[in-house]
Amino acid sequence: MNQIYTHIPKRNHETAGLCSVRHRDKCRREYPGIGPGPAGSGMQTRDASMRIYYSTPDELMLLDSLEGMNALHACLQRFLASGAGVIRLDAELWGGSEPHDELLPGLEVEKGEGPVLLSMTPAKWLHLTGSPENLRRYVSHFHFGKEGEGEHHHPEHVSDEGCVSPISMSIILEVSSAWIRELKAKRHSQAHQPS
Repeated sequence: MNQIYTHIPKRNHETAGLCSVRHRDKCRREYPGIGPGPAGSGMQTRDASMRIYYSTPDELMLLDSLEGMNALHACLQRFLASGAGVIRLDAELWGGSEPHDELLPGLEVEKGEGPVLLSMTPAKWLHLTGSPENLRRYVSHFHFGKEGEGEHHHPEHVSDEGCVSPISMSIILEVSSAWIRELKAKRHSQAHQPS
């Protein structure tokens, strides 16, 4: 069955990180790695909040809660097993980027050929491309075990030589559910302050 993944422009925190999946004439919204939803998915969107921090020249960190990072991993695995060629995922842009320079708008993954190459587009999206086999090895680093809270991974440290291009940007994948909750609490309190 052919699936076509399309980008849903982020309108608010309810739609951030959602994929649109088309099966022939039917379209459903899906939370990464979880299934139809967020309602009834077993995981609400408040539990995930992918943030991509960037500092010049090339310091990158993708941060999310433990559940959010594992949902992202599952979404990317589904994409790699599908017939789709590209997937785009919005990142959260609310709040400050400290101690980094800025927050980036999202991650685009494209099936291609050869070693994995992570780069940045002129619109400041992260663009990840490579053969499906090499992408699978790279994406495996997006999974964190139950004890993964506070841990970080370096996906470019894949043990297979030739899997990652030598000119690929480096990125740190980090899990911090407490930091994500704190940021969301600040956003919630700011949104509910009297005018």
